[in-house]
Amino acid sequence: MRKLILVKVLSLGLVLSAIGAANATIVFQESTGLDCASCHATQGTNMKQLTPFGTGFKANKYQLPVAAPAAPAAITPTCPSGFVFANGKCEVAAVTPPNVTPSCPAGFVFSSGKCMAVAVTPPVSVAGVMNESQARVAAAKILKGDPYGNSFEQISKNIDEVHFISGGNICGARVTKPVWQFQIVVPKSRNPSGDHEIRGSLVIDGRTGKMVCAKLPFLD
Repeated sequence: MRKLILVKVLSLGLVLSAIGAANATIVFQESTGLDCASCHATQGTNMKQLTPFGTGFKANKYQLPVAAPAAPAAITPTCPSGFVFANGKCEVAAVTPPNVTPSCPAGFVFSSGKCMAVAVTPPVSVAGVMNESQARVAAAKILKGDPYGNSFEQISKNIDEVHFISGGNICGARVTKPVWQFQIVVPKSRNPSGDHEIRGSLVIDGRTGKMVCAKLPFLD
C-alpha cells in the first residue's frame, strides 16, 4: 500500500514538473517571441547543448538583447620571401626594374632614346663663330634643292633641331673646332622615292659655314 502511494506521489511530481516546464516555455515564448530551438541545440530530454544565441543569452544572465558573437579575425597566410598572398594563394611579388639611363660618350647626352651631341650656346666672347641665324643661312645654301627645298623658308621647315657643339665626338672623329649640327626631317611627300620620310644630319664649320660631314641623301 505504501509503495502504491509513493508511486502516485512521484507520478504527480513529474506531472507538476512537466506542467511547470511547459508553463515556463510558454512564458519565455510570449515574452521574447522565440522558441526553444533559439537557445537549445537539441530538443527532448537533453537540453544542455546550447546554440550560440543560447550561450550568449545565458552569459547575459538570461536577459535580452544578446550581443552577437564576435566574427573571427581574418587571417592572411604567411608567404615565403619574394612572394605575396593574392587571389587566395602565394604569388611571386612583382619587381619594378630600375630606370637605367644608357651611358653616352663625352660630349653626348641620352635623349629621345638615343645619344645626342650636347647642345651648347656659343659664347659671345668667341670671335668669328657664327650665331644660330647665320648658321641656318649657311646650312640652307648647302641644302638648297630638292628634296630639301628651293627657298630659305622651305628649307627651314625641314630643320628639326639645331645644336652648337664644341667638344666630344662627331662624324666619327673628335671635335677640334666649333661646329653646328642640323637634324633634318623631310616629309615622305617630298622624297623622290616616296616610300618614307628622310631623316639625317648636316654638320657645318662654326666659323666658315662649310660642310664638315652629312648623313643625308641627294647632297653633292
